[in-house]
Amino acid sequence: MKYLLIYFVIYFFHFIIKIAPGDDTLFSGMSSQYSLTEYLSMRYNGWTGRMSGELFFYFFLGGKVWLWKFINAGFIMLVAYSLVRIIREKNSLRYFIVALCIMGYFSQSILSSGVFWITGSMIYLWSIAMGLFAMIPFADYTFRNNYDTSNRRILLSLLTGLLAVFANEQAALCMVSFGLVSITTYFIKTKKYSIRLIFLTVIFLVGTIISIKAPGNSSRFVSETATWFPNFNELSLKDHLYLGVIWFFGKAFTELKWLLLLISVGTLYVFNFQSNVKQTYVTRLLNFIFIVLVATSFSVLIIGNPNNVLFDFEAIRNFHFGHNLINIWTIEPKFILALIPYIFWSIFSLLLISMLIMISERKWFILLCLAAAIASMCIMFFSPTIYASGNRTLTVSAALLSLVSINVLNKIELKNKLGYIFIFAFPAVNILSLLMIWIVKGYYILY
Repeated sequence: MKYLLIYFVIYFFHFIIKIAPGDDTLFSGMSSQYSLTEYLSMRYNGWTGRMSGELFFYFFLGGKVWLWKFINAGFIMLVAYSLVRIIREKNSLRYFIVALCIMGYFSQSILSSGVFWITGSMIYLWSIAMGLFAMIPFADYTFRNNYDTSNRRILLSLLTGLLAVFANEQAALCMVSFGLVSITTYFIKTKKYSIRLIFLTVIFLVGTIISIKAPGNSSRFVSETATWFPNFNELSLKDHLYLGVIWFFGKAFTELKWLLLLISVGTLYVFNFQSNVKQTYVTRLLNFIFIVLVATSFSVLIIGNPNNVLFDFEAIRNFHFGHNLINIWTIEPKFILALIPYIFWSIFSLLLISMLIMISERKWFILLCLAAAIASMCIMFFSPTIYASGNRTLTVSAALLSLVSINVLNKIELKNKLGYIFIFAFPAVNILSLLMIWIVKGYYILY
């Protein structure tokens, strides 16, 4: 009954959601114009390899948005359940609610475009939910030495995993990587292997290749280049990296900032009160510097000044980067000011990763989750829609950071009322304010 109550609270949020102009409107007319086979063939050969996503568009936007609302609420719960199960052997109501709250630390634009937008949810939320669920047997196998997963569970992972693979390339690459690392790591440690998990990984790999190699992807690349970034093909590798790094820092430390701060506070708590880290001069110094950086970040975020130097990632565009580095003795003060956000957040990130590794029992898992979160964003460096796709492309990275968050909070005894208030307060304010925006201004997608 408690889970059912949670489901209806989430479902209630969907009442305000409706078909939005743009992709929703485009796909809503496809079922009346084409048969299913005609539509999927047209899309695979002419636009994309995301076949399960296209199947969802065809079915749910063809007059069944009411059913999408029921299912989307279920997928939000499936993400929370799967996040807990990957980290813990068994789900519990307490950690399930914590996982839901962690999703509330997503920025409003990620929630709006990757979770609550009809088209966006079927590509991002649904693929993430099914991908995480498909990976649970791998987590049980690697973390808990459980290789007796039932055939029924393997079949469920096969079905949900394939649907995820053919919906989102970022999720597919993360799944294949996690599967390969999981199997290899366990074999190195125990000299044992699971034929069924190897089979799943191979199937997911083949599905990923089929999706990425779809003929329509090339056509889409040409079309999107002409529409969104006309000189994209003329960029050198250096240009891709230059533009990409600016985009990466801007997205990571604005749209994902609340997740990073949640992880930071949890890490500091474990490091100072619950870890067995040997306290040396170096660890004390790292701890002090990191506390200062987290406090500085919080103060800037609470003040809410969008022009603050720590978040002004675009200022660097006003300078010739290479020229200033070569002529270091004549650097303008404004150029140094433009470098400050990159220096600050780089130090912040390195200290966070260092302390996460120090407190974690699953050091490689944490590193790989962080690497996958970064890599799934870096894919956009080579996409002409780097500025057009919006923040929905960050949903996969947000889910990976949620895994890191669950892993950190799993080490904390969640019995302290102040701890619960800290974890629950922001998601409640964040989601209710998004709801109020839609009530006052009408439903629209925050890109």
